[in-house]
Amino acid sequence: MKDLRQSQEWAGFLKSLGWISEKISNNFIYIKVLPFGSLIKIQRAQSLTAQFLSGVDEIAKKYHALFVKIEPAIILSDAKAEEALKILKEWGYIKNNFPLTSPATVRIDLTQSTDKLWHELSKDAKYAVKRAEKEAVIIEKHKNPQRDVIGLCQKIIEQAGKERKYHYPSLGEFIKRMSAFGDRAILYFAKIDDQIISINEVLTTNKSGFYTQSATTKIGRRTYSNYFLLWKIIEDLAQNGLDCLDLDGVNDERFPKYTDAWAGFSYFKRKFGGEEIKFLPPFLKYYNPTLEKMGKLLGQLPL
Repeated sequence: MKDLRQSQEWAGFLKSLGWISEKISNNFIYIKVLPFGSLIKIQRAQSLTAQFLSGVDEIAKKYHALFVKIEPAIILSDAKAEEALKILKEWGYIKNNFPLTSPATVRIDLTQSTDKLWHELSKDAKYAVKRAEKEAVIIEKHKNPQRDVIGLCQKIIEQAGKERKYHYPSLGEFIKRMSAFGDRAILYFAKIDDQIISINEVLTTNKSGFYTQSATTKIGRRTYSNYFLLWKIIEDLAQNGLDCLDLDGVNDERFPKYTDAWAGFSYFKRKFGGEEIKFLPPFLKYYNPTLEKMGKLLGQLPL
């Protein structure tokens, strides 16, 4: 499946944040120009061939890159993984321990029947969904949401972020992302007595949906609205012809410093079934000799 970060909409979103995009072998390459060079990232690269990496090399030299970071879309267990690792090594890329995107995720097959999707939920998740129904939780869907709806959503995100001490995007960034995706951006609300208690952001590309952001209030957790909301999203996306929902990240023992803090919401996501997959790790190539020397001296730079 094509990843969110390799879509025209994501390229447009990053452009609004000051990134330049170029395309080689159907892969978007994102460049951040700095006063002293540039940073280049390639998130969820679909193919890793010598031709592609040669093109990346030319772009890196064109923009005087300090380094290039690649996060392959290739699944760790895939037969293509070994060949990809070989090519990356031949082109001077080294394994990197600081992923920018989730190194593991859960994907739910939406082509299954509603009964089969329900069957995949854990016993606890089924109980939570039924409990939320008894609490009279209702769901609202906002496709291509306008600024006022985004603002309501942002308040819940900020509240949850401050309570649980995690990073959340600014309202300006949130609006830019929604604007870039247009009709492919959806905000779902769970409400009780007209009060928003849980929110989810879903971005879509072709036949796939990506569960990119969520937040729940204390009332939302008490009423299990977050379970009910995700279940209703699964139903809605399946009914609208999407093939897959990517829950966009679960904790991964390969990267404990990066993902251990995700244990709580990873536990939640795994209750909805689906297939858990792990991608190849990130890889980095230095183009700046000083950074390369520092990397060798320190073992690895946090880039």
